[in-house]
Amino acid sequence: MYKIIDGKIYQTMDNVDSLKVNIEKLYRDVQGYNTALQNCETQIKTFTHQKETYQNQIDQLIANSGIDAELVKLIAPDKASVLGF
Repeated sequence: MYKIIDGKIYQTMDNVDSLKVNIEKLYRDVQGYNTALQNCETQIKTFTHQKETYQNQIDQLIANSGIDAELVKLIAPDKASVLGF
C-alpha cells in the first residue's frame, strides 16, 4: 500500500515488525559492502607503502651508482627514463 505525503509517494508498512525486518536486511546487505570497502582501503594503504618503499630503494640504487644522468641519457636513452633521468 502507498500513501502520498507532501506530494511524495511512500510505501506504507503494516506494522513496526515488518519495518524492523526490512531495516535488518538492509543493514546486513550494506555491512557486507562496508567490510569490502574497508578491506580495499587497507590494501590501498599497504600498496602505497610498498610503492614508496620500492621507490626509495630505486632512488638509493641510483644515488649509490655514481653514474652521471646526462651520460646515461646520451649512451642509453631508452634506459634513462626507467632510471628516472
